[in-house]
Amino acid sequence: MKVQIKPYVQQVAILFLCGVGWLSLPDVDMGPYQAVNPHDISEFIFTALSISFFASLLNSVLDSRFGLMIAGFLGGFFSSTATIHNFGVMNKNDSGLLNFASIGAVLSNVATLVQVLILTHLLEKELFEVLMLPAFLGILMLFLSAAVIYALGRRDIRSESMVTNYPFNWASTFYLALLLLFVTVISTGLNKTFGSSALLVGAVFSGIADAHAIIAGVANMLKTQNIEILDAKLAVLLAFSSNSLFKVFLAYHSGGYEFAKKIAFAIVLCNIGIWSGVVFFFKF
Repeated sequence: MKVQIKPYVQQVAILFLCGVGWLSLPDVDMGPYQAVNPHDISEFIFTALSISFFASLLNSVLDSRFGLMIAGFLGGFFSSTATIHNFGVMNKNDSGLLNFASIGAVLSNVATLVQVLILTHLLEKELFEVLMLPAFLGILMLFLSAAVIYALGRRDIRSESMVTNYPFNWASTFYLALLLLFVTVISTGLNKTFGSSALLVGAVFSGIADAHAIIAGVANMLKTQNIEILDAKLAVLLAFSSNSLFKVFLAYHSGGYEFAKKIAFAIVLCNIGIWSGVVFFFKF
């Protein structure tokens, strides 16, 4: 496949300007409940556009079967939400990418669960220990669903995509950033108003915007003995589940019905695995 260099040079220039804007904006909490941070908003936009750039580059340089899977998994460590959004946009531009864009999006959720384990291990080892089994089962189900998507879609798979470069979708990226900001304001307001008494409700709302955001707060509550380990565990898993279910809606909005159907299949299996781990833990 011949790679067109000029579009990538233009996108690198755009990313450079976005990066300068991100680093220049103040890292200060402001607005309702001090939940609006210009630095964090610009960081998300920069991350989303960067994932789009590297996914497009890997898809062009490597066979799309490997490029999108690698980009999806690695992109998940930066933002699985942005990864799924961008892969959905790529799928709309080139429907030949459907199966591997879907697999890459599924693998981005593996990265999310790995991050949950890493963060809890660093912040609160007791929480890490009770999350190991649910997270392991969730990861296992994600790999299983990726294998099923691959097997069922083999007849429709092309080794190369027809498009070699995918332009940034500015409008959808900004809309997504605004939606996540709105959810962040709501979840921050709940936490500041009701505190630990609204922990689980706040976890659901905060998880929509970021599956990891609640971990530091929960770990701190555990250390100060404001909550029990069971509440902490449920809060982290509820945040992940709400985040993963939001991704189904996002997949439909950015990539259409067929793309969302594959993501929903993986997300449902993943959540079955996670909550089966919770039930198994209680029994044994």
